[in-house]
Amino acid sequence: MPGNLATMIHRHGQAQPYRLALSVGADAVDYGGLARRGRAIAGWLLAAGGGKAGRVGVLAGRSVAAYAGVVGACWAGGTYVPLGLRWPEDRLCATLRQVGLDALLVDSEAAASLTPRLRRACPNAILLAEPDAVGTAGLPALGLLPDWPDLAPVAQPDAHIAYIIFTSGTTATPKGVQIELGAIWRHLAAIEEVYRFVPLSGDALYRMSYAKAVALYRPVLAACTKLPFKSAPIWLAQAP
Repeated sequence: MPGNLATMIHRHGQAQPYRLALSVGADAVDYGGLARRGRAIAGWLLAAGGGKAGRVGVLAGRSVAAYAGVVGACWAGGTYVPLGLRWPEDRLCATLRQVGLDALLVDSEAAASLTPRLRRACPNAILLAEPDAVGTAGLPALGLLPDWPDLAPVAQPDAHIAYIIFTSGTTATPKGVQIELGAIWRHLAAIEEVYRFVPLSGDALYRMSYAKAVALYRPVLAACTKLPFKSAPIWLAQAP
């Protein structure tokens, strides 16, 4: 398997740029657009981190910006950390301090919700990951970034920590669980073996909430199978 979760999106962005990649409500993006967003975010992350992406938080609602943020963090070879926009402020502040982010990607809703207390817990590098948005509260916006057309996804070994997902904290303090890239590839291979997805026009691979989708990298499986990804409140896998 390729050494980066964004590699298949990169390849589809070149081979079939106008094919639908994902949709969230009325907002949709093709593979070419998703690849451009991911590549631009990756370039910004690498520039902000001195050539290394590190740990990248994704704080957003159910939005294309959330998925583009995950793609960009992966593209740059970083470790993405999905954060809940509806979490209580105390929990979000504690998680931000615990995980030690190098950068944070937000959508417009998240940017507007950053209280002074939350801003103090955030890293200095914060990007509004929406192409049409202007900078909010002094934040740089994706639409103002260069494209970085020659930037390929940064290859990583199977032992690379692809993402960190935090437990719910219902019975104890939330803990960060580190998921290795190799474990993700094995999981994706097992799903493909069971469902045998094929690219049929108009089919949607998954419908699921942002929290589960971003944590469980379903858009990457959609890219691997050439099926579009649709986000909705419920989960549904469509097999041929």
